[in-house]
Amino acid sequence: MANREDTSTPSSATRESLFKKLSAEVGVASWEALAPHAERGALFWVDHSLELAEVGVSLALDEADSVKAWHQAELILAAASSAPQDFGAFRFLIIQPFVIAAPLELPPVNDPISDADL
Repeated sequence: MANREDTSTPSSATRESLFKKLSAEVGVASWEALAPHAERGALFWVDHSLELAEVGVSLALDEADSVKAWHQAELILAAASSAPQDFGAFRFLIIQPFVIAAPLELPPVNDPISDADL
């Protein structure tokens, strides 16, 4: 009897290829661009401890156990339809029919040098 490969789980090469593809698709958007997705209930916030591409791979490959664990740990949360405070831009990734996003963490802005500092 021939030994069959289990096709229910993706190979590591498939996962890696998808991860690279999705990493390249991560974009930056304002709240105004994301708001329509929040209004239709398709926008989810991803905690900064998770990579958007990794979450995207799990969603795309229907890895329910991973997604459920992140949700239970509150690392993935449905977005409210109102604008979040304190953030002007977000990293996002589209995994049809969902959009996952995280606040864009910008480096601190240095205070301008004053004449007194010279």
